[in-house]
Amino acid sequence: MFKNFIPIILTTILSANTLSTSLKSVPMERPFSVESNSSIFDNSVSYTHKKLLSCQPTIDAVYRVVSDKKLKVIPKESLKSATDYSCSYKNNSFNFTTEPLTVKEYHYFKRDRVLRLNFSAKLDLKDAKNHIRLEKIDKLTKTNLNYTIINHNDRVLLLKINEPVGNHGVELTIDNTILAEKFSTIFNDDKLAPVVLDKEKKP
Repeated sequence: MFKNFIPIILTTILSANTLSTSLKSVPMERPFSVESNSSIFDNSVSYTHKKLLSCQPTIDAVYRVVSDKKLKVIPKESLKSATDYSCSYKNNSFNFTTEPLTVKEYHYFKRDRVLRLNFSAKLDLKDAKNHIRLEKIDKLTKTNLNYTIINHNDRVLLLKINEPVGNHGVELTIDNTILAEKFSTIFNDDKLAPVVLDKEKKP
């Protein structure tokens, strides 16, 4: 009799619905898809503001039912960076992780003493000044530079240094409270740039 239960158990396991995201790391602000191996989404509706997914942390989103096996999630607000989300749709659950926040571009305008930082997603300015440090490099010593955040537009941050720098190097450091990994770079001093050796030349 036990042998008769084995096909039933296998059929139940194989037919169990699984949900997964289309990307390994989900973007914080761009749409992403949730896919199913069986027909569970109501494709009689195209777009809806109804809360189709129940997630922790919560997600504020618009949903597009692409097909009975595919749901597109369109975030209305940025998701948290480098965060594990646990979601469910009806009786089906799945997990995903969001991308880490990174610095995409950075420029130092020496004459104006302004730094322009471009991040991969929206930056929360709540305590940014506590985690972004600017230092003046004078030979072997470093001193903190006073600066002001003069503009913040979505992903772009402008920092204005409030004291003379001259030709000294300026080091920017952003700790891993804001970013997934600590970020550091040096501006305005060619002597501090890494030396690239030509392997083809003789010593």
